Amino acid sequence: MDFSKRDFKEIEKIGQTLNRVDKIDQKSVDWILGELSNYQPLLLSLILGYQPDLKQPEFEEIMKMYFIIWEYFKDKKNGKKIKLTQKQFEN
Repeated sequence: MDFSKRDFKEIEKIGQTLNRVDKIDQKSVDWILGELSNYQPLLLSLILGYQPDLKQPEFEEIMKMYFIIWEYFKDKKNGKKIKLTQKQFEN
């Protein structure tokens, strides 16, 4: 399998996102949670749904995974335009 220049750019972007989220501070957490509340409230609801069932370190790791997903997709064409809904995932 050959990688294109675009693939390498995407890999670099993902690596930068992983590093940024891994070193996230409280101000950035609050900012991302605000973005999710505004643009993708379902994702915020999913994140917060884990909190009662997990210890704080585990919850923070789950939260980081969602942050990575959001950081990657938020600048895509519809990332901030089309909100995900629970109905979209029901049969």
